Amino acid sequence: MNQTSRKTYVLYLFISLCIAAVFIIDLQLPLGIAIGVLYVIPVLISLGGRSERLTYGIAFLCTLLVIIGLYKSVPDADLWKVLLNRTLAFLVIWVTASLGLLNKRKDRRLGTIIETVVDGLITIDEQGLIRDFNPAAERIFGYQAVEVLSRNIKMLMPEPHHSEHDGYLRRYLDTGQARVIGTGREVTGLRKNATVFPMDLAVSEMRLGAGRLFVGTVRDITDRKRSEQDLRKARDAAEEASRSKARFLANMSHELRTPLNAIIGYSEMLKEDAEQQGGTAMLPDLQRIHTAGRHLMELISDILDLSKIEAGKLSLSPQTFPVAELLETIRTTVLPMVAQKGNALTVRTGGDCDTLHADPTRLRQCLLNLLSNAAKFTEQGDITLEVDRRTVPVGEQMVFRVSDTGIGMSAEVLEHAFDA
Repeated sequence: MNQTSRKTYVLYLFISLCIAAVFIIDLQLPLGIAIGVLYVIPVLISLGGRSERLTYGIAFLCTLLVIIGLYKSVPDADLWKVLLNRTLAFLVIWVTASLGLLNKRKDRRLGTIIETVVDGLITIDEQGLIRDFNPAAERIFGYQAVEVLSRNIKMLMPEPHHSEHDGYLRRYLDTGQARVIGTGREVTGLRKNATVFPMDLAVSEMRLGAGRLFVGTVRDITDRKRSEQDLRKARDAAEEASRSKARFLANMSHELRTPLNAIIGYSEMLKEDAEQQGGTAMLPDLQRIHTAGRHLMELISDILDLSKIEAGKLSLSPQTFPVAELLETIRTTVLPMVAQKGNALTVRTGGDCDTLHADPTRLRQCLLNLLSNAAKFTEQGDITLEVDRRTVPVGEQMVFRVSDTGIGMSAEVLEHAFDA
């Protein structure tokens, strides 16, 4: 017979003896005395069992015995007193059974919550002794409940908290000044295997009569701390990569600018020589070299602006400039690329498109990108750049359109054309 079966057998035996004793007493005393109320004793004892059927069964049995007691004895009191006596016994038996079972269900629900909650729940008294230790706390600290009950809570704390805890608790009880109670904080705990780990701790206070209990909710945050550490390492690695990129770009700026300045300078010298020597046929090509070099220098300056790269956006420098001059610069720059595949470039300008207030460098780069894409995917075709001004509710806008007779884009590709 195991321990549970032994406890059940003892409970049933004790209830049987109690019922027999009350029944004998009930038969020996006058019916006018409310002796039937004593049947509540075995009902209360039955509440200590695990089964509700036991309590209902005992209540029903006691009810039968009250009725049997009524007919087995000769009443020596008035009938109404006898009936009142038995009615009172019935009420006490069933009210006790019903209220007891209701309270038992509430305790069972609360116990189930405590047993299944993922956070550790630990209850201590005013002396710091552990009164409750749920399964989650067992998993967190590595102790079984029987190993920690009635022992001081400081056994779960590493130094210096282990030595200082009793003083903390006594100071709070004497002064009411709370450091942890009523708040949540991050602390360290001590497992049974002597390892120290980080945990979140929240402590609340509850009063039971003249005494107080303190309920601590603990959560092992080892995994969270490990994830935070990994994130910090990843952030540090990303920042180092960004610094390396900045150093690389700063070093490359000199390497790029030096030959580019030479190209721009020599193109200017060649233009002057061509003008002086009458080589007018070379001037358009030299101008294209000079313009493309200047444009490339501006792009390098923007790319090397680390503040813009780190911010994830490029700042604009709007100014008023002639549209015709911008279009001519773009035409001379992109014309060799367009002609390479036998394409023809047409630039059309609508009325009232003399000047524009915008960032010329950004606009030029956007149009060059569109035209270069058109030239890349078009062969023996036409590429057109159109400029027109239109009126909108907020003012006027200048519209730039690039079209070509190339292969185009499918609906699927077009849907994701502007995805990052």
